[in-house]
Order: sequence, then structure tokens, then C-alpha cells
Amino acid sequence: MPSILAVPELETTRDVKEIDVSAVVGLVANIEKDIRREIGKKVHLSIVIPAYNEEKRIPKTLERVLDYLEGREYFSEVIIVDDGSTDRTREVSVRILTDRVPIRIHANSSNKGKGSAIRKGMLAAKGEYVLFMDADMSTPIEELDRIMPQFHKGNDIVIGSRKMPGAKINVHQPKYREIMGKMFSYLSRIMTVRSVHDFTCGFKCFRKACIEEIFSRQRLDGWGYDTEILFIAHTLGFSIKEVSVTWTDSSDSKVRLWKDVVRSALDLIRIRINNMLGRYR
Repeated sequence: MPSILAVPELETTRDVKEIDVSAVVGLVANIEKDIRREIGKKVHLSIVIPAYNEEKRIPKTLERVLDYLEGREYFSEVIIVDDGSTDRTREVSVRILTDRVPIRIHANSSNKGKGSAIRKGMLAAKGEYVLFMDADMSTPIEELDRIMPQFHKGNDIVIGSRKMPGAKINVHQPKYREIMGKMFSYLSRIMTVRSVHDFTCGFKCFRKACIEEIFSRQRLDGWGYDTEILFIAHTLGFSIKEVSVTWTDSSDSKVRLWKDVVRSALDLIRIRINNMLGRYR
């Protein structure tokens, strides 16, 4: 780097005394910035956050994510995918742009569904590992500390689970939603991946090496996307590890119970049809 050549040779004690300390500090800072820029081309971790009408929650979520990432030894990035919000989600997200951690904002021109937003963000991510998480942070970002060590054991995908031993539910869903969720998970296991217990926890991390293979084949944009991407991963032979996490139900959930339950059930049938038609190959 050219700035390194600007350091004068020090031949005497007098030379050392006459060096402008502030200039040296500035030089070191510039060198560090150059090094970070070069190394930063290789992002270790990307975090994808799909957002639809999240102007009230996204600032707090971003601040907590940035606090978690700041000071880590690796380089990271945050990708927000605004799924055609009709509120000020994009505007408030832009205000938080900072040099602490790079934040990129992608946007759908209209509301296409959470599955579409996640696919867009995952395929745009540069990290060696890519996590997608909910904007309401129902699973806190700190739970990533439980996720990452599992990649050192050879796993390709590590997903948060509310149904594994050790999981902690701070605030439960209303009873009727829990029952519906259990029914959907049971059907998902029967029709797709029997080894997975919690398909819908929105805290899933992937090795970069398998993202293109999986998400380029994803077809569903609605609530069935979780099950579809895990089914595709399983079909392609990628390993999936479930890890217990802490989870808190959000009172502002956008789930429209009966309508989305019916759509999710239909999505399971679509997954089986897509598979029979060879669309996941």
C-alpha cells in the first residue's frame, strides 16, 4: 500500500523526537483502513432481515444486531430486504446506515411474500455463512453463538429450534396458534423432511457453498418457504442440524391464522408436486 512508503527512515534519536505524532497516528489509521478494505472483500458473516412494514421495530433490531457484530474478529454485513412496505421501513433503515458494519438495502417493488424477500437477500449475500432472521427478533441475535460452532462439526445448515431439548420459550403463542403450528410441523415432517422438528423458526444459517444450489431452486414466496428450502436442501444431500434457541412470541405477528394455515397446507402439496416434476433437481 502506497501509504506505507511514506514512513521515514529513523537514523537517530533526534529523528524520532521530531516526528509529528499526529501524522503518524493518521498514517497508521489510513494503513489500517486500507487493510480492512482489502480483507473486507471476504465477508465472513451475512445477516439477512426480511422486512414488511417494520418501521417501528427495524431500528431497535438493527441497533442490537450492530452491537452484536461490532468488535467481532471477522467481517460481516447486514442485508435488509424491504418487501414492498407501505410505511417508512426503508427510510428509517437508511438513517441507520453506519460504518460500524456495512448495511445494504434491497427492495421489492411490491409485496411479494416473505419467501421472496429471503430468497433475494440470501442470493445477494457475500458471507461465507449467511443467517436469515426475523425483523421482530423473536429469536435474539445472540443465539448465533449457539449456531456457529455447529459448522465446525461439518454441518451445511444450522437452524434454530423451539422443539429441541434446551429450548427456552419466554412468551408462548396463543394456544390455538401453537396447536396449528404443531399440526403444520407434523405434516411437514410426514411430507418432506422427517428429521426436522421445527420448520418455521425464523433463524436459519447456511454455508455460502450451498446457498446458490438451494435458493435458486426455491419456488414458493408464501409461508411455506421454510419447509421448501429445507426439503430442497435435504433432497440435494446437504446436512441440517437443529439447535435449541431462546424464542419470544411477538404480539404484532403478521400471521393471518386461518388464511395462512390453508395456504401453508397447500404449499406442502405444491412442494410434493414440484418435486415430482423435477423442479428441484
